[in-house]
Amino acid sequence: MSEEFKIEIVNPEKSFLSKEDVTEVIVPAFEGEIGILKDHISIISFLKPGIIVIYSKSGEDKFYVEDGIIEFKNNNLSVLTSSIYNLKDIEKNKVQELLFGDSSPAIEQKKIITVQTLGGTGALRLGGDFLKFVFPDSTVWISDPSWENHRGVFERAGFTVNKYPYYDSSNHGIKYDEMIMAFERMPIGSIVVLHACCHNPTGVDLNIKKWDEVIDVMKNKKLIPFLDIAYQGFGDGLEEDGQVIKKFADSGIHFLTANSFSKSFSLYGERVGGLSIMNANEDQKNIVGSHLKKIARTTYSNPPTHGSKLVSTVLSSQELFGAWKTELAEMRNRIKLMRELICAEIKKIKPEVNFNHIIQQRGMFSYTGLSKDQVIKLREEHSVYAIETGRICVAALNSKNVTRAASAIANVI
Repeated sequence: MSEEFKIEIVNPEKSFLSKEDVTEVIVPAFEGEIGILKDHISIISFLKPGIIVIYSKSGEDKFYVEDGIIEFKNNNLSVLTSSIYNLKDIEKNKVQELLFGDSSPAIEQKKIITVQTLGGTGALRLGGDFLKFVFPDSTVWISDPSWENHRGVFERAGFTVNKYPYYDSSNHGIKYDEMIMAFERMPIGSIVVLHACCHNPTGVDLNIKKWDEVIDVMKNKKLIPFLDIAYQGFGDGLEEDGQVIKKFADSGIHFLTANSFSKSFSLYGERVGGLSIMNANEDQKNIVGSHLKKIARTTYSNPPTHGSKLVSTVLSSQELFGAWKTELAEMRNRIKLMRELICAEIKKIKPEVNFNHIIQQRGMFSYTGLSKDQVIKLREEHSVYAIETGRICVAALNSKNVTRAASAIANVI
């Protein structure tokens, strides 16, 4: 006996969907989640924002609805809604195009699996849990210094976390040779966390040519790169900041990428990010995707939909995408201007002091070179607060406070 029934979804524009081989539908009704099977009692209910899940012979479909009303009668389910969105169009491809480039062969060959996560931190943790499952004896290496949560996330995933040389305080640059030597000495299968752009906390990035050597070492030593790109668009531009990921993809190496929309879309509270993994082929991608879904299901079940819908809508609209790029550029240029202004103001007070390394750094943060004692003096005598490592958030500077901040710094150096 057939267990199928019919569903029809209508929005103000058109008949959105019509299927006759449906076996079950789950709807977000105001009374709570309702599961509907064939021969369900007749019901009428209002919908609240949420996901409609449709199971049929052809598979599973998920749609996000803002509102609406449903009626089930005589094994026909009617859904009327003012706004409906196919979750398949949360455009993993659009996220992939943003990261890997819209003409990436890896996307065309379906080698990349992208999973929506709870922000960039959630992407790191999901990736960490996956790597612990696949490579239980590996160790994780983070830059010295690094975003401190890198250590916490991977230690919580069960890894031993080590540091590799990175920042050179003597010249406000990178200990490049020492870093490469450290990579070459790492055991095969080591997991190396790399900042794709706008290094946090230093703001000091490798130039694009240096990345070629890094990639070569990763391949030759059979290391596992895990790229963190939380600030794409805050360095030199979306495409420019994504060059590193494109280089890794073009090299053929298997790697992971954690990205975040918290900063670039100002969606901190919505937790929107993604984990992308480069695979050898589509079959491997599907296997990896299955493991990621199992881990996600037992960790946080499902990510929120509101923020992801905002991101997807913007990335999928040429007009909105252009407006977003313009606004992101305005923010990036404002931060660069603050870097230039604070250096110029310090120069006015102390001409002998060269603070130009601040201008050369990228992103929201900067290593000023201030010592712990100078930071304490800055706080106690001038009520200007910074982390004792000397890191400041350049994005917190503005036209009203940059002169005062510069004056305080000049007085403690």
